[in-house]
Amino acid sequence: MGSLTRAGRAEILRSAQKDDEFCQELHDEISQVTGEITGHRLWVARNKTIFDGLSKFIYKYFTTLKNLQTLGEEYTGIVQLDSSGRNLPSKFQFFLSVMIESCGPLATFVALQQMEKRIKESKQINPLEKEKFLNYLAAARALAPFLQQFHKTFFYLFGIYYNFSKRCTGISYALVRPWMRDNGTRKTFHWIGIASSLYLVISFVHSLRSGHFLKYQNDGGRDRKISRHCDPLKKCSLCLEEMREVSCTPCGHLFCWECILEWLNSKTECPLCREPFQPSRVVRLQNYDTSCLV
Repeated sequence: MGSLTRAGRAEILRSAQKDDEFCQELHDEISQVTGEITGHRLWVARNKTIFDGLSKFIYKYFTTLKNLQTLGEEYTGIVQLDSSGRNLPSKFQFFLSVMIESCGPLATFVALQQMEKRIKESKQINPLEKEKFLNYLAAARALAPFLQQFHKTFFYLFGIYYNFSKRCTGISYALVRPWMRDNGTRKTFHWIGIASSLYLVISFVHSLRSGHFLKYQNDGGRDRKISRHCDPLKKCSLCLEEMREVSCTPCGHLFCWECILEWLNSKTECPLCREPFQPSRVVRLQNYDTSCLV
Protein backbone atom coordinates (compact mmCIF):
# COMPACT_ATOMS: atom_id res chain seq x y z
CA MET A 1 0.00 0.00 0.00
CA GLY A 2 1.41 3.40 -0.96
CA SER A 3 1.85 6.36 1.31
CA LEU A 4 -1.44 7.92 2.41
CA THR A 5 -2.34 11.35 3.71
CA ARG A 6 -2.49 11.41 7.50
CA ALA A 7 -5.87 12.32 8.94
CA GLY A 8 -6.14 15.67 10.68
CA ARG A 9 -7.37 16.50 14.15
CA ALA A 10 -10.84 17.48 12.93
CA GLU A 11 -11.49 14.18 11.14
CA ILE A 12 -10.21 12.06 14.06
CA LEU A 13 -12.21 14.03 16.61
CA ARG A 14 -15.44 13.92 14.60
CA SER A 15 -15.01 10.19 14.09
CA ALA A 16 -14.48 9.59 17.83
CA GLN A 17 -17.52 11.71 18.71
CA LYS A 18 -19.72 9.78 16.28
CA ASP A 19 -18.51 6.45 17.66
CA ASP A 20 -19.13 7.66 21.22
CA GLU A 21 -22.71 8.57 20.29
CA PHE A 22 -23.39 5.09 18.92
CA CYS A 23 -21.71 3.44 21.92
CA GLN A 24 -23.81 5.56 24.28
CA GLU A 25 -27.00 4.50 22.53
CA LEU A 26 -25.92 0.87 22.79
CA HIS A 27 -25.02 1.40 26.47
CA ASP A 28 -28.47 2.85 27.22
CA GLU A 29 -30.22 -0.08 25.55
CA ILE A 30 -28.11 -2.70 27.35
CA SER A 31 -28.54 -0.95 30.72
CA GLN A 32 -32.30 -0.64 30.31
CA VAL A 33 -32.78 -4.27 29.29
CA THR A 34 -30.49 -5.53 32.07
CA GLY A 35 -32.24 -3.40 34.67
CA GLU A 36 -35.69 -4.59 33.61
CA ILE A 37 -34.67 -8.25 33.53
CA THR A 38 -32.76 -8.34 36.82
CA GLY A 39 -34.78 -5.72 38.67
CA HIS A 40 -31.54 -4.23 40.04
CA ARG A 41 -31.52 -0.88 38.27
CA LEU A 42 -29.42 0.84 40.92
CA TRP A 43 -26.79 -1.87 40.52
CA VAL A 44 -26.78 -1.14 36.79
CA ALA A 45 -26.37 2.58 37.47
CA ARG A 46 -23.55 2.02 39.96
CA ASN A 47 -21.68 -0.25 37.55
CA LYS A 48 -21.72 2.16 34.64
CA THR A 49 -18.06 1.39 33.88
CA ILE A 50 -18.91 -2.27 33.20
CA PHE A 51 -21.68 -1.43 30.75
CA ASP A 52 -19.53 1.26 29.09
CA GLY A 53 -16.84 -1.33 28.42
CA LEU A 54 -19.34 -3.94 27.28
CA SER A 55 -21.03 -1.58 24.82
CA LYS A 56 -17.65 -0.48 23.39
CA PHE A 57 -16.49 -4.07 23.01
CA ILE A 58 -19.70 -5.12 21.21
CA TYR A 59 -19.53 -2.09 18.93
CA LYS A 60 -15.86 -2.61 18.08
CA TYR A 61 -16.31 -6.38 17.70
CA PHE A 62 -18.77 -5.94 14.83
CA THR A 63 -16.68 -3.20 13.19
CA THR A 64 -12.94 -3.06 13.93
CA LEU A 65 -12.46 -6.75 14.76
CA LYS A 66 -14.32 -7.65 11.57
CA ASN A 67 -11.83 -5.52 9.56
CA LEU A 68 -14.53 -2.92 8.90
CA GLN A 69 -14.61 0.81 9.47
CA THR A 70 -16.56 2.05 12.45
CA LEU A 71 -19.53 4.26 11.65
CA GLY A 72 -17.53 7.29 12.76
CA GLU A 73 -14.59 6.35 10.55
CA GLU A 74 -16.90 5.81 7.60
CA TYR A 75 -18.58 9.15 8.28
CA THR A 76 -15.30 11.08 8.17
CA GLY A 77 -13.56 8.91 5.55
CA ILE A 78 -10.60 7.68 7.58
CA VAL A 79 -8.97 4.27 8.02
CA GLN A 80 -6.68 2.79 10.65
CA LEU A 81 -3.03 2.13 9.76
CA ASP A 82 -0.06 0.68 11.61
CA SER A 83 2.90 2.73 12.81
CA SER A 84 4.49 2.68 9.33
CA GLY A 85 1.52 4.53 7.87
CA ARG A 86 1.43 2.17 4.88
CA ASN A 87 -0.32 -1.01 6.00
CA LEU A 88 -3.43 -1.99 7.89
CA PRO A 89 -2.83 -2.98 11.53
CA SER A 90 -2.50 -6.68 12.29
CA LYS A 91 -5.35 -8.59 13.92
CA PHE A 92 -3.38 -8.63 17.17
CA GLN A 93 -3.04 -4.83 17.07
CA PHE A 94 -6.77 -4.48 16.45
CA PHE A 95 -7.61 -6.88 19.28
CA LEU A 96 -5.21 -5.25 21.74
CA SER A 97 -6.52 -1.79 20.88
CA VAL A 98 -10.13 -2.85 21.41
CA MET A 99 -9.35 -4.59 24.71
CA ILE A 100 -7.48 -1.57 26.09
CA GLU A 101 -10.27 0.80 25.07
CA SER A 102 -13.15 -1.33 26.35
CA CYS A 103 -11.60 -3.09 29.37
CA GLY A 104 -8.79 -0.72 30.38
CA PRO A 105 -10.78 1.59 32.71
CA LEU A 106 -12.55 -1.31 34.42
CA ALA A 107 -9.34 -3.33 34.81
CA THR A 108 -7.59 -0.32 36.36
CA PHE A 109 -10.46 0.29 38.76
CA VAL A 110 -10.62 -3.37 39.83
CA ALA A 111 -6.84 -3.55 40.27
CA LEU A 112 -6.77 -0.49 42.53
CA GLN A 113 -9.79 -1.76 44.46
CA GLN A 114 -8.20 -5.17 45.04
CA MET A 115 -4.91 -3.60 46.09
CA GLU A 116 -6.75 -1.41 48.58
CA LYS A 117 -8.66 -4.39 49.94
CA ARG A 118 -5.51 -6.50 50.38
CA ILE A 119 -3.69 -3.67 52.14
CA LYS A 120 -6.59 -3.13 54.54
CA GLU A 121 -6.86 -6.84 55.35
CA SER A 122 -3.13 -7.46 55.64
CA LYS A 123 -1.91 -8.16 59.19
CA GLN A 124 1.75 -7.99 58.23
CA ILE A 125 1.69 -4.26 57.41
CA ASN A 126 1.77 -1.86 60.33
CA PRO A 127 -0.86 0.93 60.51
CA LEU A 128 1.56 3.67 59.46
CA GLU A 129 2.62 1.77 56.36
CA LYS A 130 -1.00 0.96 55.56
CA GLU A 131 -1.92 4.62 55.65
CA LYS A 132 1.05 5.44 53.42
CA PHE A 133 0.09 2.81 50.83
CA LEU A 134 -3.57 3.86 50.90
CA ASN A 135 -2.47 7.44 50.29
CA TYR A 136 -0.51 6.25 47.26
CA LEU A 137 -3.61 4.53 45.88
CA ALA A 138 -5.71 7.63 46.55
CA ALA A 139 -3.12 9.70 44.69
CA ALA A 140 -3.24 7.26 41.76
CA ARG A 141 -7.02 7.64 41.55
CA ALA A 142 -6.77 11.42 41.74
CA LEU A 143 -4.05 11.47 39.09
CA ALA A 144 -6.02 9.44 36.51
CA PRO A 145 -8.21 12.36 35.25
CA PHE A 146 -5.09 14.51 34.81
CA LEU A 147 -3.41 11.82 32.71
CA GLN A 148 -6.50 11.63 30.49
CA GLN A 149 -6.54 15.41 30.11
CA PHE A 150 -2.80 15.43 29.34
CA HIS A 151 -3.33 12.80 26.65
CA LYS A 152 -6.06 14.88 24.97
CA THR A 153 -3.91 18.01 25.24
CA PHE A 154 -1.09 16.17 23.45
CA PHE A 155 -3.55 15.26 20.69
CA TYR A 156 -4.71 18.86 20.25
CA LEU A 157 -1.09 20.02 19.95
CA PHE A 158 0.33 17.29 17.70
CA GLY A 159 -2.72 15.74 16.02
CA ILE A 160 -2.26 11.99 16.58
CA TYR A 161 -3.49 9.32 18.98
CA TYR A 162 -6.77 10.74 20.27
CA ASN A 163 -7.47 7.44 22.06
CA PHE A 164 -4.98 6.05 24.57
CA SER A 165 -5.47 2.58 23.06
CA LYS A 166 -4.20 3.85 19.71
CA ARG A 167 -1.08 5.30 21.32
CA CYS A 168 -0.33 1.98 23.06
CA THR A 169 -0.66 0.01 19.82
CA GLY A 170 0.83 2.57 17.42
CA ILE A 171 -2.33 2.76 15.29
CA SER A 172 -2.81 6.01 13.38
CA TYR A 173 -5.39 7.26 10.87
CA ALA A 174 -5.18 8.12 7.17
CA LEU A 175 -7.67 9.84 4.91
CA VAL A 176 -9.42 7.82 2.24
CA ARG A 177 -10.32 11.06 0.44
CA PRO A 178 -7.35 13.40 1.07
CA TRP A 179 -8.93 16.27 -0.87
CA MET A 180 -11.57 16.54 1.89
CA ARG A 181 -9.05 17.24 4.65
CA ASP A 182 -10.01 20.19 6.84
CA ASN A 183 -6.84 22.28 6.98
CA GLY A 184 -8.54 25.40 8.31
CA THR A 185 -8.87 24.06 11.85
CA ARG A 186 -5.19 23.31 12.47
CA LYS A 187 -4.44 26.63 14.19
CA THR A 188 -7.69 26.43 16.11
CA PHE A 189 -6.77 23.07 17.59
CA HIS A 190 -3.30 24.38 18.37
CA TRP A 191 -4.78 27.17 20.49
CA ILE A 192 -7.17 24.71 22.11
CA GLY A 193 -4.13 22.65 23.05
CA ILE A 194 -2.43 25.66 24.64
CA ALA A 195 -5.58 26.55 26.59
CA SER A 196 -5.95 22.93 27.67
CA SER A 197 -2.33 22.92 28.86
CA LEU A 198 -2.90 26.01 31.00
CA TYR A 199 -6.07 24.55 32.45
CA LEU A 200 -4.27 21.29 33.20
CA VAL A 201 -1.46 23.06 35.07
CA ILE A 202 -3.86 25.25 37.07
CA SER A 203 -6.07 22.28 38.00
CA PHE A 204 -3.06 20.19 39.02
CA VAL A 205 -1.62 22.93 41.23
CA HIS A 206 -5.02 23.53 42.81
CA SER A 207 -5.40 19.81 43.56
CA LEU A 208 -1.94 19.70 45.11
CA ARG A 209 -2.73 22.64 47.38
CA SER A 210 -6.08 21.09 48.32
CA GLY A 211 -4.38 17.84 49.30
CA HIS A 212 -6.32 15.64 46.87
CA PHE A 213 -3.21 13.54 46.28
CA LEU A 214 -2.37 13.03 49.94
CA LYS A 215 -5.56 12.38 51.83
CA TYR A 216 -7.07 8.94 51.96
CA GLN A 217 -10.77 9.01 52.74
CA ASN A 218 -12.81 5.94 53.48
CA ASP A 219 -16.09 5.89 51.59
CA GLY A 220 -18.55 5.49 54.38
CA GLY A 221 -21.47 5.50 52.00
CA ARG A 222 -20.44 2.18 50.48
CA ASP A 223 -19.75 0.47 53.80
CA ARG A 224 -22.84 1.42 55.68
CA LYS A 225 -24.80 -1.36 57.32
CA ILE A 226 -28.16 -2.49 56.06
CA SER A 227 -31.02 -1.59 58.33
CA ARG A 228 -33.20 -4.65 58.18
CA HIS A 229 -35.77 -3.38 60.69
CA CYS A 230 -36.12 0.11 59.35
CA ASP A 231 -39.58 1.63 58.93
CA PRO A 232 -40.57 1.12 55.24
CA LEU A 233 -41.59 4.77 55.01
CA LYS A 234 -38.05 5.81 55.93
CA LYS A 235 -36.38 3.53 53.38
CA CYS A 236 -34.88 4.70 50.12
CA SER A 237 -36.67 3.02 47.22
CA LEU A 238 -33.37 2.43 45.43
CA CYS A 239 -31.04 0.96 48.06
CA LEU A 240 -33.82 -0.26 50.39
CA GLU A 241 -31.95 1.16 53.39
CA GLU A 242 -32.75 4.02 55.73
CA MET A 243 -32.45 7.26 53.81
CA ARG A 244 -29.30 9.28 54.35
CA GLU A 245 -28.83 12.84 53.12
CA VAL A 246 -32.46 12.84 52.04
CA SER A 247 -33.00 14.44 48.65
CA CYS A 248 -36.18 15.42 46.86
CA THR A 249 -36.89 15.18 43.13
CA PRO A 250 -39.05 17.72 41.24
CA CYS A 251 -41.92 15.19 41.31
CA GLY A 252 -41.77 15.01 45.13
CA HIS A 253 -40.17 11.60 45.69
CA LEU A 254 -37.45 11.13 48.33
CA PHE A 255 -34.20 9.20 47.93
CA CYS A 256 -30.67 9.09 49.33
CA TRP A 257 -28.56 11.81 47.75
CA GLU A 258 -25.97 9.31 46.55
CA CYS A 259 -28.54 6.83 45.23
CA ILE A 260 -30.54 9.27 43.13
CA LEU A 261 -27.43 10.86 41.59
CA GLU A 262 -26.05 7.46 40.64
CA TRP A 263 -29.41 6.57 39.11
CA LEU A 264 -29.47 9.81 37.11
CA ASN A 265 -26.02 9.04 35.70
CA SER A 266 -27.71 6.18 33.87
CA LYS A 267 -31.16 7.61 33.20
CA THR A 268 -32.42 11.17 33.70
CA GLU A 269 -35.86 10.33 35.03
CA CYS A 270 -37.49 9.52 38.36
CA PRO A 271 -37.15 5.78 39.13
CA LEU A 272 -40.71 5.72 40.50
CA CYS A 273 -42.94 7.87 38.29
CA ARG A 274 -40.60 8.20 35.25
CA GLU A 275 -40.88 12.00 35.13
CA PRO A 276 -37.80 13.29 33.25
CA PHE A 277 -35.51 15.83 34.93
CA GLN A 278 -31.84 16.76 35.14
CA PRO A 279 -29.59 16.04 38.17
CA SER A 280 -29.30 19.79 38.83
CA ARG A 281 -32.98 19.85 39.86
CA VAL A 282 -32.53 17.41 42.74
CA VAL A 283 -32.79 19.26 46.08
CA ARG A 284 -30.80 18.00 49.04
CA LEU A 285 -32.89 18.60 52.16
CA GLN A 286 -30.95 20.25 54.98
CA ASN A 287 -31.73 19.57 58.66
CA TYR A 288 -34.26 16.99 57.57
CA ASP A 289 -35.19 14.24 60.03
CA THR A 290 -36.65 10.96 58.74
CA SER A 291 -38.51 10.57 62.03
CA CYS A 292 -41.16 12.85 60.60
CA LEU A 293 -42.06 10.15 58.07
CA VAL A 294 -44.78 8.38 60.06
